[in-house]
Amino acid sequence: MGRLALLMMAALFGGAVIAGCGDGEADGDDATAALAEVRAASADWDEAFNAGDLSGLMSLYGDEAVSMPYYGPALEGKATIEADFAGFFEGFDAEHATTIVGLEIGGDWAIERGQYTLSVSAKDGSESWEEAGKHIVVRRRAADGWRVVWEIWNLDDPGG
Repeated sequence: MGRLALLMMAALFGGAVIAGCGDGEADGDDATAALAEVRAASADWDEAFNAGDLSGLMSLYGDEAVSMPYYGPALEGKATIEADFAGFFEGFDAEHATTIVGLEIGGDWAIERGQYTLSVSAKDGSESWEEAGKHIVVRRRAADGWRVVWEIWNLDDPGG
């Protein structure tokens, strides 16, 4: 098990103070601020993605981020994730909406459980699709905000 996974487990299960947010509750001003910051980072992700703003979107990822899409192998590292998004934005316009279902924060780590909807259309008009699914996003606090370090998502209806 990697160092990051061990740190996450220690923070979550080793008695660290966790600010739960499934119901929007938090203890203390620091926890309340952290919850608001992570919610804002999630909203910023949707905004940048929907605008096709590759630079803005990538500013929300850590350098060693890992993205685990449902359709292929893990994308390891910010440069690899950026190349994947660049290819997508080249051919498609999209509208993504996130609903945070649960949010746990421990120190400089946040785990978001969410649901999403996505509408996609090819820029050449050749195809379009819609999907709905769920995700887990792990973020780490940086000096200038919360950065995605791990993300994984899947479809509610993979056949449709």
